[in-house]
Amino acid sequence: MPNGPCASPARGLSQFVSRHSAGRILCVRVSLLLCLCAGLTSAPLPEFGAVAAAAAPAAGEGKSAGPVVDLPVASWLLLGPVGVRLPAFSDTTGLARRAEVVLGTDYLDLERTLPTDGDRTSWQPGTILTWRKVETRDSAVVVASAREVTSLDTALVHVSHMACYVDCPRWQKLELVLKTRQRAAVYLDGKLVKRKNGATPGEGAPEEFSCELALTRDKHLLLVKTVFDRRDPENEWAVAPFLRLREDARRSAPVPSLSPAHRFSMDDMMKMRSVRQATLSPDGLRAALIVSEPDLKRNVYVSHLSVVDAKTGAEVYALKTDNGVSSPEWAPDSRRLAFVASAASDRDTERGRGGGADLWLVDLTTRNMEKLVSERMGLGGVTWSPEGDYLYFTAWERGSEVGGDTQGGGRWRPESKRPYEKLEELHERWEYWKHKSHLFVLSLESRTEVQLTTGEFTVGRYELSPGGEAVAFLRSIPVKARPFFETQLWRLDTRTLAID
Repeated sequence: MPNGPCASPARGLSQFVSRHSAGRILCVRVSLLLCLCAGLTSAPLPEFGAVAAAAAPAAGEGKSAGPVVDLPVASWLLLGPVGVRLPAFSDTTGLARRAEVVLGTDYLDLERTLPTDGDRTSWQPGTILTWRKVETRDSAVVVASAREVTSLDTALVHVSHMACYVDCPRWQKLELVLKTRQRAAVYLDGKLVKRKNGATPGEGAPEEFSCELALTRDKHLLLVKTVFDRRDPENEWAVAPFLRLREDARRSAPVPSLSPAHRFSMDDMMKMRSVRQATLSPDGLRAALIVSEPDLKRNVYVSHLSVVDAKTGAEVYALKTDNGVSSPEWAPDSRRLAFVASAASDRDTERGRGGGADLWLVDLTTRNMEKLVSERMGLGGVTWSPEGDYLYFTAWERGSEVGGDTQGGGRWRPESKRPYEKLEELHERWEYWKHKSHLFVLSLESRTEVQLTTGEFTVGRYELSPGGEAVAFLRSIPVKARPFFETQLWRLDTRTLAID
């Protein structure tokens, strides 16, 4: 390195980094300092300068417009065209806008549609459509020739759907360009991207309609919907689709495909359903399952009840709620099923808007449902008596569900002075230490509810004797020193409440 005012500092920094490199961030920061020193002396940069030099083009890569190229998409799956009538009793004054109404109506379940060549779609009673593979002609997909357009029923609005898959090797933004005279709407993975609400008038060339697509590293479903109305010019019904991207991004351009097969992705994992609980009926003919699936709109997992035939796996009963269900328990007669359903979402419970859970009973023969217990905190551990005339369960003691803002052990209410709970000990974080869960029994004949245990302990697991005359249970007594609770085994007579 030549001599100069910055020569010595630059050499010192380089030696410091070589001896005390603390990671990539430090290297880049030191490289910038070295660049400044080297710039003042016109000296060659140390090896760390290569990191900054390589990173600079990448930082501006997405902002550079540069020359663009249009890549035609040659193969598509086509559904239709099919005539669509407006619903009965529609306002006739809206007939002038009927094509826009049809364009804005989603006839397919777009978020679940994954078409392949030959797939059949039941459109409406008496109308079955088939997805078929078509190739572009002069870069355009011909939905209907000019001759076919003149033969379409003028009393109807006609709609068609084109679909293809694009396999994107990396995250990128590009444009989908459609050259068409028809009204059109573009969907990416079932979500609307953009609409063209008007048809191209007269005999002019097809109008260019474009929209930006943000593609992640995955295979995406691209769907184009077009609409033809009798008021439109009777030209060829065609769509010329292109992917427009920068010339320098051509090597990483998405690859079109007609197959939905793709790599397992994070989106796939987020959509997976899982069985959280499974209970076989006493006669062995049916199984009650708690199935958990994501609600992506609310960003939560929701559990629902599914009763299936144990031999065939066919679903014979299903129940979905907004906040989920759990703990299915079969009655001894294999006909009735008890389960717990959340009475409010976790967010509502945190804000003091109700909460707890409900205990429900469903008769799978009559499909009759009845709520047995309403909005009880800590509800769970449901067990049937041997004769099926009583239900045992655990829950927090009444009166302990809502307490003060710090000492009462309950959840915070909006009227509390501060929206938080002060915790001073490690064990105070555990619900079973703050709220004592006890054993209850409910008569299904009279709906009489009796509390069987009380005290400064929590009832954990319990089991009824074969005859139902006694229950063995574990009780946990909280202590302030490790291990923070002591577990004891007790026996309770269900008739006399005698314990030993």
